[in-house]
Amino acid sequence: MDSNHHAQGAPIAWIADPPVDVASPDVESLDAAGRSVAVDDGDSVELSCDDLSSHDVGTAEVSVVGLPGANAAATSLSIADVAGNGVHIAGIATVSVATADASDHDVSTDHGGGSSALVHGRWGHPDQLALPLSDRGLQLADGLFETVLVEEGQPLLLRQHLERWRSSAALLGMAAPPGARALTPRIAEAVQRSGIQQGALRLNWSRGSGGRGLDLPAAGEPQPVHRFWLQLVAWQPSFHPLTAIISRQERRHADSLLNRCKSFAYAAQIQARREARTSGADDALLLNGRDELCCGSAANLLVLRGGHWLTPADDSGCLPGIMRRRALESGLARQASLSRGDLLSSDGALLINSLSCRPLLSCDGQDLPPVPEAAELWRSLLSDNVAALTDG
Repeated sequence: MDSNHHAQGAPIAWIADPPVDVASPDVESLDAAGRSVAVDDGDSVELSCDDLSSHDVGTAEVSVVGLPGANAAATSLSIADVAGNGVHIAGIATVSVATADASDHDVSTDHGGGSSALVHGRWGHPDQLALPLSDRGLQLADGLFETVLVEEGQPLLLRQHLERWRSSAALLGMAAPPGARALTPRIAEAVQRSGIQQGALRLNWSRGSGGRGLDLPAAGEPQPVHRFWLQLVAWQPSFHPLTAIISRQERRHADSLLNRCKSFAYAAQIQARREARTSGADDALLLNGRDELCCGSAANLLVLRGGHWLTPADDSGCLPGIMRRRALESGLARQASLSRGDLLSSDGALLINSLSCRPLLSCDGQDLPPVPEAAELWRSLLSDNVAALTDG
């Protein structure tokens, strides 16, 4: 990794504490300072999922924001005392609850229609915060993430990242992750606390803690409480050319669900990158079982042939990257089956993702034509007027 990729600023992270069942005797409700208070037996308040107004529950002032996964038109949220011992929340996939003076407190259900959980967020350096050892994301790489570029304190293409995050969660049978309403203020606070205006934001969504082994609870059984955390570090986009090899050790599987998502499972990519570095190259390109090119270890591949940018097709097993999708939707690139020979006889190639756009100087020791406009192309794909790229 080039040292000049990093910008100034203190890294920061936010993580939810291990969930606490709010139906337990020692947790009852929240007052304006986020402390537990009693709620009279039988008290309840009905709120719609997308209701943004404040409501009194006992002495607590709470705001409820509907998130992806909730049916705002047909679902209501019931906040009620459970046998005098606590507040039970049901009828919605995930809600964010902020008390008047405690904006770091969230409430989210367990997505199983049963108990609910109270989590208290913590800010700190990424090296200082910790996950429970029982977390499936830590033990089994059972989770998803998105990496978002932050420029001038703003997350770029956040909507597109969250759309992929949500669709990936559905693909893997996970609960819907937090949406823009919940994340936008959290991201703004991360920027404010860290002072980082130019950086890389990572959003993480784990299936949460569970028992030993691979099996998930059956339908109708209590489901794991999913866990969210974010990290923001200073980072500058990179456009430095690099050298590559085609990995002989690792391959992409076209039919794998994991290859359609940004999952935590990156061991194969790590080994491919290790193979490349051992060979004296910067990165490795990955083939699928049909010997077609898919992508780099952490970026999509664009190949210039006959004046047209080509990228491996969706069914190749490549990651459906955000910048790749922008290039396809704008008409700047089109999908194609690409072989090693197609690359080596091309007019140039790029590895592109949300944080970089790097020309390939060579592949397997064979020089490739330079692509001097890499930074300009990448910047154009970030533009709101990306469709104008093909005008004229």
